[in-house]
Amino acid sequence: MAASRTRSERVLDLVEFFRSLTPVERSAIAAKLRPHLYEQGDVLLEARTMLQSLFILGSGVLSVSEAGIEIARLGPGEHFGEISILTGHASAVKITALTSASVYELTNEELAPLLKSMPEASRALDRALARRQAIVKESDDSALGHPVPQGQLRNWLAGYFHRRYGVAADWLGFR
Repeated sequence: MAASRTRSERVLDLVEFFRSLTPVERSAIAAKLRPHLYEQGDVLLEARTMLQSLFILGSGVLSVSEAGIEIARLGPGEHFGEISILTGHASAVKITALTSASVYELTNEELAPLLKSMPEASRALDRALARRQAIVKESDDSALGHPVPQGQLRNWLAGYFHRRYGVAADWLGFR
């Protein structure tokens, strides 16, 4: 029986918020997934993009960066797009393939009814969203909790204002 399972079904087994579903429910969702292949260096998501789908990484490694600084890496079973879907806000990060990668897409139109009919999966997705937002917030605040190396205050301030507000460092007179 396990040998007849599709790659999409096996990918869903890796995703935390789909684990509470029955095999039949996961199989129905898997049938809706659309695979996409990316090569090393491909940009999957630009910052300030509003996504209309949930994307699940089937294989490979993705880099998540904000203002040019890597804040996380995603591996098989991890996902992105839930922030735009659940909050209506554009992404704050850029996602780039560090290796060749397969990514499976589930549109919001397909996901929304599933989440309504499966409250446990919806709660798990909400928890995933909270963790993701905490990572982004931590990256915003992380520099504030560490001492600035001696003689590098100008560079630190320039980088901080650029990351936080998108202000060019030369405009501030730091470079």
